[in-house]
Amino acid sequence: MSKRQTMTENIPIKSKKMKTPEDSYDEKSDYYENEETDSDDDIAIVGVGCKFPGADNIEEFWKVLYNGENHVNEIPIDRWNVEAFHSEDLDSSGKTYAKHAGLVKNFTQWDNKCFGINDTEAKEIDPQQRYVLECVHMALEDGGITRKSIKGSDTGVFIGNFQ
Repeated sequence: MSKRQTMTENIPIKSKKMKTPEDSYDEKSDYYENEETDSDDDIAIVGVGCKFPGADNIEEFWKVLYNGENHVNEIPIDRWNVEAFHSEDLDSSGKTYAKHAGLVKNFTQWDNKCFGINDTEAKEIDPQQRYVLECVHMALEDGGITRKSIKGSDTGVFIGNFQ
């Protein structure tokens, strides 16, 4: 599978402008319009960067989904001592009743120099913030975008995250 090919290549994608709810719906017309637009409201998703349990990038994530893999496992001792924080009592303060989790690999490893962050500061950065930096970098690379090409441009990065 090449860098730009994914397991979704056979899924048809419509590239059409959706009518707004204010537009009247005509049963004879399609819900989508086929017109090109050039608006300040236009957006483009040009690259994807992600890390999930069992997947360090989008291609691996598609494989996990395709294969129906489950990467929720018993929490390893090198992550934290589950027994010290576990309780069967759901109302127990400061404890968890979960002994399993879907965890991302290599959470302590990252190339802080790539982001211009010195070693001292790098030790203090939250792993979630490191993942954001890495995934944004990954998305830019996936889209073929360099730092130089977007410097000073009206470029935004939008992040989807949940816990």
